[in-house]
Amino acid sequence: MRMTAVTGGLVWLGAPWLPVGERMSIGALDHSFLFFPLVVAPLVLALAASVLQPQGGARRLYRLGQRVQPFASASVLASFLVPHGALAGALVLPWTAMAIVLAIAGVPTALRGARPHLSRANLLVAHVLLPVATGWLIAARVGVAPASIGSLGVFLACLHFHFSGFTLQILVAATATRLPAVPRLAAIHRVVAIGAIVALPLISAGKLVPVPVLLTLGVAIIVIATVALATLGLAIALVTPVAFARRLLFVSAGCVAAAMVLAALFRLGELTGIALIGVDRMIVTHGLANALGFVGCGLLAHLRLAAARPS
Repeated sequence: MRMTAVTGGLVWLGAPWLPVGERMSIGALDHSFLFFPLVVAPLVLALAASVLQPQGGARRLYRLGQRVQPFASASVLASFLVPHGALAGALVLPWTAMAIVLAIAGVPTALRGARPHLSRANLLVAHVLLPVATGWLIAARVGVAPASIGSLGVFLACLHFHFSGFTLQILVAATATRLPAVPRLAAIHRVVAIGAIVALPLISAGKLVPVPVLLTLGVAIIVIATVALATLGLAIALVTPVAFARRLLFVSAGCVAAAMVLAALFRLGELTGIALIGVDRMIVTHGLANALGFVGCGLLAHLRLAAARPS
């Protein structure tokens, strides 16, 4: 898992200089997205397996999904190295197949798992939305888009369904297993768990209809839920004896604070018509802070905690 993520990270860093296909720049939307299949995927699937704890046939199926992940990720990368069209869409199909395998193993396990109810709900939503995320990715690579959201909206949906639809849900469920036994923290976690589940459908509905109030409400909920999750991470960091995990959780919280401020400023600019932060700068700064800082450091911290003290 670690070597897969390290190798993927090196490939991700070199992706903008690959001499074939569509060129990308560091921090651009496509480059930010590729951080998921190349680096995040092996980490988040390992964490998901640790929290989900599938048994029997589901465990074997989940491991199959983890084993094919590097090959599916390589196929996604190849899709970005050819022009939009049928071939680019076809190259995403191994990634879709992997997501379906994980969903077949993960959904029933989440439904009958021993975790607290809301954690099971987050795990369930994660494994339902991952195949949906791959559908958005296929549409983005083929080059088809509803007129109401356009090609940029399709790719943003793809990115958010992978990061918020899957990874955030797994981080929420993992956080529940590490929280100190403090009732107030448990109450905050319940709010975070519900917010993480409802925010993405609201954002999607607000863009597809479009209904601005739904979009604004969804963005507000995801901002609050993500900041609250980072705060819970700080609570874990303050009591954990694992120094490496503690440092990572502090970095993760700092990065998400910066990313969410940027997101709020961008949405406020959209509502007021005042360009507080341009879309290009928003994509680079918000995307990298979220992907590398919040998600990357958060996953590594929880994996280190899981290794130090199994659930």
